[in-house]
Amino acid sequence: MTSRRSLKIGLIESKSNIKSINPQPQPLSPSSQALWNSFEPVANQLISIYGAFYNRSHNLESAKRWEALRAQGYKPAKRSPLDLRWWEEERRRGRVQPDHQISWPLQAARSGRQRTKPLTQRSFSSITSSKLNDVSGSKISTTMIRKGSPDILDLARSATEFGLPDFDYGGLDSDSIGDSIPLVRKPGAKGISGLQPGSFIELRRANQSEMGIVVSIIGNEVVYVNRSGEIRLNSLDNVMYTMHNIVDSSIAKKAADAENVLGSITTSVLSTSQSELESDPLDEKAVAITEARKHCCRTLRVTEAKLDRCHAILTKAGSYDLYNHFKHPDRTKTARLSTEQALRFLLGRQHSQDELMLFALHQQLMANSDLFIANARDMRDHSAFSLQSEDTLEALYTVRDWVASDSTELKSFVEKARHVINTKRSLQDPSETSNPLRPVTDLCSAWTASDLLIIKVFRTIAITERMIQDQPLSTIVAAILKKIGLYDKQAMIKTWPALTFDRFGAIVLLRDIGVLLPWQSVGLWDPSLDIESRYRTYTTAKANPKNRDLSGTTPKRTSMNRTRSPTLAVDPSDVLRHDFGDLPVYIIDDPNAEELDDGVSIELVESSSDNPQAWVHVHIADPTTSLDPSHSIALEARKYLETLYMPGFTLPMLPAGFIKTNKLSLGVAGGQRTLTFSALLDKAGNIIQYKIRPGWINCTKQTTYDVVTTILDGKPPSPQPKLTIGQPPECNPMDARPTLSLEQLDADDHSRLKNLATFASALTRRRVADGALGWNLPTPSVTLHSNPSVQPVFGIAPSPQLSTGTPAVTVYLPRPIMDHRTHQWGTSSAQQLVTEFMILAGRLAGRLQSEINSEWFLLPFRTQAPPEQADSLGNLEALRLLRQQISPITGVVSPFIFQKAKVKLLPAMHNLKPHVHSPLGISDEYGYCKVTSPLRRYSDLISHWQIKRALLRSKGLKEYDDHQEVLSEKSMMGLIDRIDREIKPFQMLEKKLNRSWISYLIERLSIQDHHEFKLRGVIMSEAILVRFTNRWTMKVYLIELGIKASLVIKEREDWFGEVEEGKNLIGLCLPVKIVHVNGDDHLVVEVVKERMNEMMMMV
Repeated sequence: MTSRRSLKIGLIESKSNIKSINPQPQPLSPSSQALWNSFEPVANQLISIYGAFYNRSHNLESAKRWEALRAQGYKPAKRSPLDLRWWEEERRRGRVQPDHQISWPLQAARSGRQRTKPLTQRSFSSITSSKLNDVSGSKISTTMIRKGSPDILDLARSATEFGLPDFDYGGLDSDSIGDSIPLVRKPGAKGISGLQPGSFIELRRANQSEMGIVVSIIGNEVVYVNRSGEIRLNSLDNVMYTMHNIVDSSIAKKAADAENVLGSITTSVLSTSQSELESDPLDEKAVAITEARKHCCRTLRVTEAKLDRCHAILTKAGSYDLYNHFKHPDRTKTARLSTEQALRFLLGRQHSQDELMLFALHQQLMANSDLFIANARDMRDHSAFSLQSEDTLEALYTVRDWVASDSTELKSFVEKARHVINTKRSLQDPSETSNPLRPVTDLCSAWTASDLLIIKVFRTIAITERMIQDQPLSTIVAAILKKIGLYDKQAMIKTWPALTFDRFGAIVLLRDIGVLLPWQSVGLWDPSLDIESRYRTYTTAKANPKNRDLSGTTPKRTSMNRTRSPTLAVDPSDVLRHDFGDLPVYIIDDPNAEELDDGVSIELVESSSDNPQAWVHVHIADPTTSLDPSHSIALEARKYLETLYMPGFTLPMLPAGFIKTNKLSLGVAGGQRTLTFSALLDKAGNIIQYKIRPGWINCTKQTTYDVVTTILDGKPPSPQPKLTIGQPPECNPMDARPTLSLEQLDADDHSRLKNLATFASALTRRRVADGALGWNLPTPSVTLHSNPSVQPVFGIAPSPQLSTGTPAVTVYLPRPIMDHRTHQWGTSSAQQLVTEFMILAGRLAGRLQSEINSEWFLLPFRTQAPPEQADSLGNLEALRLLRQQISPITGVVSPFIFQKAKVKLLPAMHNLKPHVHSPLGISDEYGYCKVTSPLRRYSDLISHWQIKRALLRSKGLKEYDDHQEVLSEKSMMGLIDRIDREIKPFQMLEKKLNRSWISYLIERLSIQDHHEFKLRGVIMSEAILVRFTNRWTMKVYLIELGIKASLVIKEREDWFGEVEEGKNLIGLCLPVKIVHVNGDDHLVVEVVKERMNEMMMMV
C-alpha cells in the first residue's frame, strides 16, 4: 500500500503538469477595474467587521441599511453589478455561497491515470471542497463533463494573488496541519444523535450542498454558521454528514444571539440581531458574537483546505476506479459500499477512521451520482452508497446518447408511447367504479429492445425518491416528454414540487404506457430492498409447499448437511416447562390477523384490599421449540429480519407451512408450548417478583380488540367508516378466523379482562410518571379482495399492460373524530392493555439479562435517547408543560401539541447493553428488549434463543446447537447493525403502498369534487415559502382520511396573516378539499373559503 508520505511527494512532483493546465486570469476592462478599485477597501472593511463579507452593497452605510432590512427577513435574490468581480473571486475561492443558484462542481484537471477497461466514456469526478459550491453558468449537456484531480496550486495562487487578510490557504501543506483541527479523529456518533454546538455538518437538499458549524439544535432543525458567516436554519433531515467537536462548543454557542435565534425560527435564514449590527468595539456582546463567528468561518476554511489535499491523495490512490472494484458481479444487481470500506481499500486500515479523509471520499462519491447512489437515511446513519448496476448504467448512457442525437430508436419509442397513452385515455371512465377489472390485450404492439432500454431508464429515475445528489441524466425525462407532446407543462408546474420533468414525469409516463400499475408504488422497484426476489421465493414456496422440509422429523445426518441442522425433534428446554393447566389465556388481536404471537392471563393473589396484587403472565409463541439457531429456516429468517405486510400480499419471515405444521401460532386446540414472562404486580405498577420460563398452555380464548374494548368501556366502539370500489366477493364464514364474541365470553372472562386492564393502567401511569412521552395519529388500512390482476408487477412486460374496470378494494378509515382539541389520541382500551403487557415482557427480559450478567448472554436492547426540546440553550419550561398534558390513561399527548412544542425525538437504536428508552419511560438499569413477536420479528426470535440458552446453562442442561455461532457477540453486533439500517425502509415501503392504494381510490371516487364527504385538515408544521411558485405550503393531517397532505396557499387570506406575523398555527383545523394527487401519491389540498366558519384553533 502506498504511504501517505509518498502520495504527498508524488503530488509535489506533479506541480508543473498541474500548473500548465490552469487557465490564466482574464484582464479587466478599464471601467470594471475602476469600479473594483473603489469597492475593494469597503469589502476589506466589511470582512474585518463581520468576519466574512455577505452583503450585496457597495459602501458601508448601504451595508448597514441592508443589514437592517435583513433583520426584518428581507433577502435579495440578485447581486449588485458593482461588486460582481469581488463576489466572483470570493465565490471561486469558496468563501461565499451564491443565493438561488444550483451548485455544480468545477471542471478540474484530468487525472493522469486512466482505466484499463473503461465501462463507458466517463471519468470519475473528484472535487475540491473550496470550489464545491461554485456555479457553472452553462446548462447540463448530454455529454458527460470529464473531471479529474483537484488543482490545489490554482487555489494557493489565487489566495496570494488576491491578498485578502482573512486566511492564507497557501500555508496549508501536509506538514502544516494547524492546531485547531487534528487530521485524524475517531468518528463520532452516527447520524444526528451526537450533534451538539461545535459539530461540523454537511447539508444536502434539492441537489445543493452546504457545510457549516452547529450553533444550536432547535426542535427538528439545526442552526449553524456557514462559510459566509451567515447564521442559517435547516432541517435535521438534510444533515448528511457530521464530524463532532470541530469547534469548541462554548465558542460555537456564542456565534449567534440566543434570544434572536429563538425569535427568528420561522425564517429560512435567521436574522442578524441588533447587537450583531453594532460596530462599536466597546459592545462586548457584539464583539463576542463577531469573534465566535469569525472563528467558525476560519475553521471551515481550514477544513476545506485540508479536504483539498485529501482529494488529491484519494485520486492518486485510485478513487476514480472504486466502481470497478466494488460493483456487483451480477450485471443486473446493485452493490453496497460504505465510505469507511472504500477508504480502507484505498489507504489501508490505519486511515479508515480518518474523518477528514472519509468526508473527502464522501464528497467524491456524492459527485458521481450516476455510479454511486445516495439514500438519505443510509447516508446519514451509515455513510453508505448503492452502486448502480452495470446494466442500468449502460442503459443510462445509451439513452442519453439517443436523446442527444435524436436517434431513430428514440423517435420510434415516442410514436409508440403516444399511441399507447391515447389508447389508455380512451379506455378510461373515471365515473365507473363497479365494473370488475379486466385486462385489455392486442391493442398495442410489443416493446422492442430499444423501447425496453428507454423504459428501464425511466424506471431508474422514478425510483430515486429524494434528490440529495446532482441528477445530470434526469433531463432525459424532460426531453422525451416534450417530444411526446401530451403533457401540459404549465399545469404540472403548478402542482409538482419541481420545475423540471424529472422523477414525477417519469412516474406519470410509466403509468400511462402500462408499465407501472395505476395503484402500485415505485417503491416496490427499489433494488436495495430486493422485494422481487423475496416475493418470487414466497410464491414458489406457496405453490410447491412439499419442496421444503417443514416437518418436525429429524433426517439422518450426512456429510452434505452437517452445516444445516434439522428441525428439532425434542426441545432441550422441555424439561423446564411449566404447565399452566386450565388457566385461561386471552389472545386479543384483529379478526384478520395471520400470525398470533401472544396471549395474556392473570392470577390474583391474596393481599390487602388497599394494595391488591396479581401475577400477570405474558405467553409468547415459541418457534425455538422446533428450530435451533443454525437451521436453514432460521438462517433464512435472519436474512429477511421480519414479516412484511403489504396490501394484497404478505411476505412471512417464517414459512407459513412451517408455522402450521408445528402449530406455532397460538390458539390451536390441544395445548401449545410458549415462552412465558410473568410478573407479580401491585396496584402502583411496581414489579415485585418476576419469572421467565418455557410454558405449556391448554385453555386459549381468541377474541378481538373491539370485543374487549366493549367489555372495558361498557359500550361498543364507534363503527369504523370505510370506502369500497369494485365488487368484493361474498365472504365465506368458514374462511374467517374463529373468535369469541361478546356473548360467548362469560362473567368470569369479563372479570379477568377488567382485572388485566386495571394492572395495565397502573403500569401506564408508572411509565408516564417516569417520563414516558409519545403521540399517535390514526391511519387507514387497505384490504384487497382476491384478484390475480392486482398482484405486484416487478419486471417490464413484453407489451403495454392496459385494463378497464376497477379492482375490488376496501379502505378502512379512522373512527370519527368530532373535535381534534378534546379527542383522546391514544389507542383503544384493548390495544392499550395488550401494548402495556408486551412492554412488560420486554422489561422482564432485561431483568433476566441483568441478573445473569454474563458476557455470553446478549440481547438486542432497543434504546431511544431523551427528547430534546426546542430551546437547547436552557429553557425547559415548554417541555415541562408538555409532559403535564400527557394522558395518564393512554400515555400519549395530542400530536398537534407535541408538534407545536418542537420536541425532537431522536431515532431508536439497538444495543447489546441496556440503555434508556425515554419515550417508553424506561430509564432503569434493566432496559427494554422486544420479545413478543418471534413469528414475525427475527430480533425477538433470537432473544428467545438467548433467554432459553441462559435458562438451560443455569441448570447445567444441554443447549441448542449453534455451530454457525449465530448467538456470538460478533454475530449479534452484525444483527443489530442490520436492524437499525434495514428495517425502517421496509416500514416506509408499507406506508407507501397503502398510500398508493388510497390515492388510487380517491381519484376513482372523485373525492376532490366533494361528492362523498367534507374534509378537515389540521396543520402539523410551520409554513414554508416555496420561492419558485411564491406560495406558502404546510403539512396537514386530514382527519376524515387519516393521511397527511400538503396545504397550498394560493392567495393571502385573513387567517394566514397570523403566519406572516410569526405566529405558530400548528393545530389549526381548516376546511379543505383535494385538488391534486402528485406522481408520488401525495395529496395536495387547498382551503375551502365557503366553509371558513368551521375553522377551529388548537387550544
